[in-house]
Amino acid sequence: TMKGMKNMKLNKEKRLYRTVTKNKFLRILIFTVAIHFGMVYCLDASEIVLKPYTQVQSREVLMNDIVADGEDLPEEIGEIVVKKINRPGIKVIIQVKKIRKILKNKGYDYKIIHPDRKMYIRAEIPVIQINLDYLNEIVYESIQDKINLQNDEKLQIEWRYSNLKFPENFDVRIDKYSQKYRKVFATIFWDGIKLRSITGKVQIERCYRVISARYDLEKGHKITSEDIIEEVHYSLRKIPEISEDELIGNILIRQHRAGEIIKKAYLKKEIVVNKGQKVRIFKNSGGLSIALSGMALTSGGIGDLIKVRSLGTKNIYSCQINDKKIIEIY
Repeated sequence: TMKGMKNMKLNKEKRLYRTVTKNKFLRILIFTVAIHFGMVYCLDASEIVLKPYTQVQSREVLMNDIVADGEDLPEEIGEIVVKKINRPGIKVIIQVKKIRKILKNKGYDYKIIHPDRKMYIRAEIPVIQINLDYLNEIVYESIQDKINLQNDEKLQIEWRYSNLKFPENFDVRIDKYSQKYRKVFATIFWDGIKLRSITGKVQIERCYRVISARYDLEKGHKITSEDIIEEVHYSLRKIPEISEDELIGNILIRQHRAGEIIKKAYLKKEIVVNKGQKVRIFKNSGGLSIALSGMALTSGGIGDLIKVRSLGTKNIYSCQINDKKIIEIY
């Protein structure tokens, strides 16, 4: 019957197919003959090798950004948009089958190859840590007419989010400045899209002349002129001024690192008169100087007032230490 003859023909084709597929030599021979007579074309340009990961500089991921090997591709293929990234810094996944589909819809039939044999690639717009000084300058240019800074003052903005990361070519728009609460409201834009709204507290730092440690100083160190250096420091809080003469000869009550400001609260005077020590006290009166022997009731350093009891009269005097064991009745 006709149906039986068709089945016999199909069985012969199946047997032939099995013979060819199992025999490696026949496969190579048939493929070579096909290439020779133009039945099959094998061109390098028909393959596109992708990058597993890429960084782009704009919202649109183009074929040129993700192709690792494919120099013979037409120029119009390189400009085809594969994916749009809505937010920088977030890695997006692009499936290989979607890339193949996009090219096929454009009329191109290429073999897409992933070097790691995966079904997707990753792409992202790189971001960097924003220099807050640069951001502060942009804000100050916008609000400088509302803030009058003196020569010894500097604008400082404390942003609510200190870890700000955006692409390099970002834009800042100042939305509002509240003079009452000293707050600035700004919006970060990139490539025409809004990335984030940020809020900062506007503060004014004043300039102070301070004395800092030239190098690391240990606790109990006696300060000399070589240990300290005078510097200019900006601060929101008032820093009490202290002269170099007030520091020299004093003892540090805690360790100081190089560049750290030395304050009076961290100093103590060198004890030159101890409690119970015998001293000589002097009283200048009418050009005459009266000397008495006494005993210190409290300890102190040079310039301190201490209590001294006279050994002769047993009277107690308030005396100021001018030098070791040289005390003047105050």
